[in-house]
Amino acid sequence: MYKYECPLCCREAQRGMLDRRSVVPIDCDTCGRFFITQEALEDILSDVRSSEKRARLSGVTRERSDQDSPITICSSGYDPKGEEPIGVRIDEVLDDLAPRSIP
Repeated sequence: MYKYECPLCCREAQRGMLDRRSVVPIDCDTCGRFFITQEALEDILSDVRSSEKRARLSGVTRERSDQDSPITICSSGYDPKGEEPIGVRIDEVLDDLAPRSIP
């Protein structure tokens, strides 16, 4: 792991090496431990309007990390049959896992 800027909260984090499935492990004090595909990482970093998306993704990754169940965030091109890489598409995280408002 080496020092890196978290793609979700832009704070200092630890990033592991890209594995054979193009998945990057990230460990952030704010977002917790999560995994992200290289393609999803590029999608998030290229979306200039993504501050709200990033905040919602950060909340989900932190919640899952605290539950010792880190998720792998994939791009919208992820194969829904569950073949490599196995994970949750960005739109599924935003639509199904992230809260829409603070209670």
